[in-house]
Amino acid sequence: MAEDDKDYELLEEQVKEKPISRRKRARWAGFVIMFAVLFGAVAAFVFTIISAGLTALNEESLDSYYLSDDANNEEHSVASTYTPQQIKEEIESEVEKQMATSGISSEQSYQDSLYDIGQEADCFIAMVTGVSSDRDWFDTGYQTEGKSSGIIIKKSDNNIMIVTSASAVSDAEDITVSFCDGTLCSGKLKGRDESIGLAVIKVDTADVSDDTFDKIKVAPIASKSNLSRGDIVIAVGAPSGIDYSVLTGNISTAADIAGIYDGELSTFSTDITASTLSNGAILNSDGEVIGIIKSDITQSGASSALGAIVMSDIEDELDMLCKGDKKAFFGVKISTVTQVIAEQYSLPEGAYVYEVAEDSPAMNAGLQKGDVIVKINGTNISNVSDYEKEFENFEDGSAINVTLKRMGANHNYTEITCTGTIGEVN
Repeated sequence: MAEDDKDYELLEEQVKEKPISRRKRARWAGFVIMFAVLFGAVAAFVFTIISAGLTALNEESLDSYYLSDDANNEEHSVASTYTPQQIKEEIESEVEKQMATSGISSEQSYQDSLYDIGQEADCFIAMVTGVSSDRDWFDTGYQTEGKSSGIIIKKSDNNIMIVTSASAVSDAEDITVSFCDGTLCSGKLKGRDESIGLAVIKVDTADVSDDTFDKIKVAPIASKSNLSRGDIVIAVGAPSGIDYSVLTGNISTAADIAGIYDGELSTFSTDITASTLSNGAILNSDGEVIGIIKSDITQSGASSALGAIVMSDIEDELDMLCKGDKKAFFGVKISTVTQVIAEQYSLPEGAYVYEVAEDSPAMNAGLQKGDVIVKINGTNISNVSDYEKEFENFEDGSAINVTLKRMGANHNYTEITCTGTIGEVN
């Protein structure tokens, strides 16, 4: 019976919709196309009408521009027709007002004025090149060249004096000076002071044309004044390593001290990025020279920033170099032992010797690192300033008696006297 049911199962039918005829499809397509064309025509018509209306409205608004004057609390308007050029100028004027309000325009203007000061300084900048000859291991001759910017510090009918880096002309056989107009002249080493790293080059005025002589100027030197952090400064010469480049920045550290043989130098640092080729001068916002760039004296932690010697502190030394005189030299680097330091480290007060130059008069006299100078030729020395004042009285060949205190084997200080002869700085 089960088999009979299996053989006579009912068949299931699926009713399908009647297919759409081709004629009906064509009729629908025609309706769609007709409506599309109609919609496009209506849209084009509407767009044309609106566009014409807006154009007319815009032209009308541009043709008539009304200015309102509220003076005397009376409202009235004056019709004034503006040309497209006048409208453009009005817009530019409004943009400038907005920039001025935001401070952008004034800041840029001030920056431009600083660069103008830097460019004006070109007239007292000169490029100094020193060439020296030597021979290598194979006895082959070769030349080395040193270059640095310098500033003109004196100018007369006889000669022109330029201060520059001593390393650029060290042992130079030939010195060439290039002025701001490109004129090249032969220079001579007038004086050099390795303790401050500067040299003075002399150019005979007879070798300079009248036109060039009129173009070059003497650098204005700022009078001695206190420098402050944040002061705006301008670096000229070759602060980026490129001739006649100009950089601007601010003083980051002021009233720094750099130790040199037989004294100290007042220095300051800026936030201007330095390179190994940086050289030149630092100006204040009045265009006056306040420092000579010497990156090697920058305080630790600021080795990537321009450092400078305070110009007003070395004027006497530069005058000596211009005359061809040499500064007296003993050969010690010292620092002041203050009362606080003396109590903290159990040191005697005086000038602490932290370096003695090799083969110097000081070394020949018997001074050593760690000594504390307390007297020079009977005059009490309490600090570095006392030492420098006393040292001004010496010249090459002068006798010097130095009373100092030296720590012995029992860690107690013993007073001894060293006798020597003053030399002269190279």
